[in-house]
Amino acid sequence: MFAAVLLATHFRSNAVTAHSTLIKALVCYAFTCSVIVLFWPGGTALRYFFPAVLPICVLGGIGYDVLATRRPAFIATMLTTTMVFLAYGLVYSTIAAPLLPQKFRSARIDGANIAEMVRTAPGPIYRTGPTGLNELLYVPTHIVGVKFADLRSIQGPAWFALPVDEAVQILEARKGELSVAMPFGQDQEWRLLRLKQP
Repeated sequence: MFAAVLLATHFRSNAVTAHSTLIKALVCYAFTCSVIVLFWPGGTALRYFFPAVLPICVLGGIGYDVLATRRPAFIATMLTTTMVFLAYGLVYSTIAAPLLPQKFRSARIDGANIAEMVRTAPGPIYRTGPTGLNELLYVPTHIVGVKFADLRSIQGPAWFALPVDEAVQILEARKGELSVAMPFGQDQEWRLLRLKQP
């Protein structure tokens, strides 16, 4: 909030201050790095906006420093609002997260289920694109990234971790050889398929 107020007032005035160069550099860094990471090929998530967090904190500190003497009532309101959000985050992470493991630890739970299946029927896991990046971290087996077209010639025993649309296509193309072992992912957006030994 302080950062937003600082930027709004800073770029509206023509006055050059000691912070001017730093502010421009921070804004440039935060924007450029965050945009590059957000749109990096291979899949992204909103949490990849983190390069902007530290510059926003610095800008917030400068904003607090600039506004503390000029607008003490505004500063008190912003600090109170910030404390409410921090308290909410603390309560949510310490109470809600442990009580809802499927929501907050679904990657680990799915990873453990996949690992158990692979343990009973060993074989490498072939995946396409960013499928299962979080879940497959918990699976101690050989994981290979391949193109979808290569899945037609892979011989079993093996496992395929695929998005739903690709899973449907390969199940149709290799009828009788593949079976759906489990859906996984936070929104069940992927399928783990078992490729039997020929």
